[in-house]
Amino acid sequence: MAKIENLKDHTRLKTLRVLHISSARTWRGGENQIQLLLNGLSSECRNHLLCPHESPLSKNNDIKMVSLHTYKKSSGISISISQKVRKTCSIEAIDIIHAHDSHAHNFALGAALLGCKLPIVVTRRVDFKPSFIALYKYNHHSIKKVVCVSNAIENILKKRGIHYEKLTTIHSGIDLESKIQGRNLRNELNISKEKIIIGFVGAFVDHKDPMTFLQMATSVLNERKNYHFIMIGNKGECISKMNRYIEENMIQKSVTVLGFTDKINNIWTTIDTLVISSFKEGLGTVALEAFHNKIAVICTNAGGLKEIVRNEVNGLVVEPRDYNGLKNKLFRISDEIHLKEKLVTQAKIDVSHFDHKKMSESYLKIYQNLS
Repeated sequence: MAKIENLKDHTRLKTLRVLHISSARTWRGGENQIQLLLNGLSSECRNHLLCPHESPLSKNNDIKMVSLHTYKKSSGISISISQKVRKTCSIEAIDIIHAHDSHAHNFALGAALLGCKLPIVVTRRVDFKPSFIALYKYNHHSIKKVVCVSNAIENILKKRGIHYEKLTTIHSGIDLESKIQGRNLRNELNISKEKIIIGFVGAFVDHKDPMTFLQMATSVLNERKNYHFIMIGNKGECISKMNRYIEENMIQKSVTVLGFTDKINNIWTTIDTLVISSFKEGLGTVALEAFHNKIAVICTNAGGLKEIVRNEVNGLVVEPRDYNGLKNKLFRISDEIHLKEKLVTQAKIDVSHFDHKKMSESYLKIYQNLS
């Protein structure tokens, strides 16, 4: 792997100035990726971050060497925010605009329509089929590169009609130098030592399919009582349905819904197995985090997950919405000790291909080619 310092054009007299735009008002996987990218580029680019006022990104003290600009977000399309993008680019002598989500894409494109002539890079993190309006957004001449976080997403965009030459895949990465420093939550949650703890980590939204996870949990508990299930994630549209299901099936004592935590390491010191029940998934970096922390992974083959988790090699895989399949795989992980050891060992090897430094190097190449 080429070192990032070798990629830099030493004949360049100035450091590239990049405006990163995010519209997220919560913290999810995409925001973690922005932090990793900004830190990975901190010695190579002059990074500026434009994000909503009072958002988690705006308050993040772990981002290195970035100039922060904020705005008040009220909708996904805003002339005033696009004007701020254009003005910021002019004042800060920006070279490249990098939009990190769909609304950020709107704001950057709006700036282009208002006269900003800078090249725009867009990152696509979701494997939803784009609308016809999105075809215009992605194929606009100001959008020079569309970076997909998985091959699955790139293939969807190609089939939808996004210009091939704009598309490329850069897999998301994780910090492979991080170490588990969290505390085990077993005592705090009053979970006995005899219980096997199964984790769900992801937003409580439809495509993450927390309901299939709960159906699996119910089916497991109907056969075996030595399990406890912990669900961590931002509260989304499924939370009411989840709470109602837990109450109706009387599994409150065996299912703990923790909601969002900014101390995710606590879950890696607590759970025995991670179950990912998504029926759509851009890539699934939570699987990479589990790999790195030597946690067994059971997942669906949704979206980019198939580019990370290999059935019977580094994890166990079922079809989406198959809660009985998830249950059966869970019983295998619990019953076949040598299988679990084999999967975790291979997963630790495989995760080395997803270093966030490699991701940063790939983005730097794109910036340099466009400047």
